[in-house]
Amino acid sequence: MNWYKYAFIVGAYVLCVCDVVANAQNDKENVSVQRIKVLQDSTNQDGSIDYFHTLLSQALDATTKEFGDYSFVRISLPYSQERSLHFLNERNRLDVMHTMTNSEREKTYRAVKVPLLKGLMGYRMLITNKRTLAKIQKITSGESLKSLVACQGQHWPDSDILEYNGFQVARVVVFEAMYEMLSKGRCDYFPRGIHEAFSEYTTFIEQYPNLKLVKNVLLHYDAPVYFFVGKTNQYLAQRLETGLKRLDNTGRLDALLKNNSTTARIFPLEQWQGVRVITLENPKQDRLIDTSRFIKLGSRTASH
Repeated sequence: MNWYKYAFIVGAYVLCVCDVVANAQNDKENVSVQRIKVLQDSTNQDGSIDYFHTLLSQALDATTKEFGDYSFVRISLPYSQERSLHFLNERNRLDVMHTMTNSEREKTYRAVKVPLLKGLMGYRMLITNKRTLAKIQKITSGESLKSLVACQGQHWPDSDILEYNGFQVARVVVFEAMYEMLSKGRCDYFPRGIHEAFSEYTTFIEQYPNLKLVKNVLLHYDAPVYFFVGKTNQYLAQRLETGLKRLDNTGRLDALLKNNSTTARIFPLEQWQGVRVITLENPKQDRLIDTSRFIKLGSRTASH
């Protein structure tokens, strides 16, 4: 064989092998970085969900030693909350969402059962309009509130809870539309998680200046918020559970609750001592959940 031709073949083979090795190394590095697909932020809800983004990052940061590095891939899904949840069970579509739990969701998806807000989502602050404010401020029980209509999401567990307890509910698909309806008097109040109400009110008051916060009445029901992943995504569920428990046991979860801009307005807790709390029953809540570490608000409780 011609020596020049032989040298060329050997050189080409060596280059090929080197390329394969390099590609294999790159693939190994890519696999070691867990790419976690999360929902793209919604502009009008940025202020009320920053806490969950931060908590998710902290839980993952707390587990890099065991589970490796990670990065976020943000995807846009222009669907309702319930429809977006379906993508958790579709391969390579969505990996994790935070949302309020109910029995159906826990059967369909995998819940990471560490309450992200320590029960605070179950305290619902009412946003109303100028026309209805005085009437709601005089509310002393759930019965007197049942004559009014609440705006709620079409598929939200909250809507089921309110209707189960005898309240009138206008179910709405588009989140922003609820504030428009409230402003125009097409519903009378919009119950929001106590951590959500302040930031959303600040956002929408510019567009709807007749909105008002009700500061002396809260609705309450058991409503833990969990991170949910796909039913078969045991790896991510285990990682998140490990990280969240680590944050809780070291006090970092409490510190985030008190200092994050989304939740800081809830503290100090003494400010809620004089607030009337109307307690409702959640028929779809897991009765086995440990609520002993949930944060309690209000000093007087009125039943529905």
